[in-house]
Amino acid sequence: MRAKGNAFLILITLASVALVTVAQTLPPSSLPATAPATEFSAERAIEHIRVIAKQPRPTGSSANAAARNYILAVLKDLGLETQTQRDGDLENVVGRIVGTSSSDAVLLTAHLDSVAEGPGATDDGSGVAVLLETARALVSGVPLPNMVIFLFTDFEEGGSVGAKAFIADHPWARDVRLVIGFDAGGLSGPGVLSTTSADNGWLIRQLAQADPYITGSSAINALADSGTDFGHGFKTAGFSGYAFDLYWDRRIHTPEDNIENLNLPSLQHQGYHALSLALWQFGPADGSQRTRRGLFHHFATV
Repeated sequence: MRAKGNAFLILITLASVALVTVAQTLPPSSLPATAPATEFSAERAIEHIRVIAKQPRPTGSSANAAARNYILAVLKDLGLETQTQRDGDLENVVGRIVGTSSSDAVLLTAHLDSVAEGPGATDDGSGVAVLLETARALVSGVPLPNMVIFLFTDFEEGGSVGAKAFIADHPWARDVRLVIGFDAGGLSGPGVLSTTSADNGWLIRQLAQADPYITGSSAINALADSGTDFGHGFKTAGFSGYAFDLYWDRRIHTPEDNIENLNLPSLQHQGYHALSLALWQFGPADGSQRTRRGLFHHFATV
């Protein structure tokens, strides 16, 4: 009888551990559109996806051009300095918040194109929305001492061609000290830290302090390195940084990657990563400022 009782207790304990583990990996609840202006709201961010992900937007298509024009308009309305960068059929969009005391920059990046087979609401409409909502939250807060650049690459689905064009030819690339990439290999789940750059011990320690919502997995590192702008473009070129991704419900690159199947908590989780890291690099929300040595003395110019 005692053996049966012990087995039952072990079973209950294992079940409890499993439930806690699952709970810890679930993305946080989304914030409403009424959230304070300085916070990231998935319900505000999804409105951008409703506009750009009505249909597929492969590079060179009219839908791709419409998405690019929309992104430009939003950035300009927020007061960012904006540019486009054309390279053959592709055209990147770049915006920046100029720092008050330094031209050193953190770059946040996502790709604006989708495959022809689906509207790309999550891959990578979610990344586009994360950048736009993060930009809005940042300009609603205190001025930033250092620069934040927002890069919306084109033709990621063709092999990170837009990212490589930015690295090779855009003058703002010379100011970048840290890259934070957002992509989606799935339609839901937590926003996972999928990969970092080499010699990442210091980066991980900073991330642990900056981001209370961090979830990571080394199991997906190889996929992230080979299939995203961060891994295939920036990391290969020697930039330091992080990549965040979604990996549950792998219906990307299909018609099912639509606004109806987009997961708001997953969008919120990615947004927390973006805004937490931007504020950590450039000073707390109370207006006090970290010194440049708090981040940038660890990285050489690429």
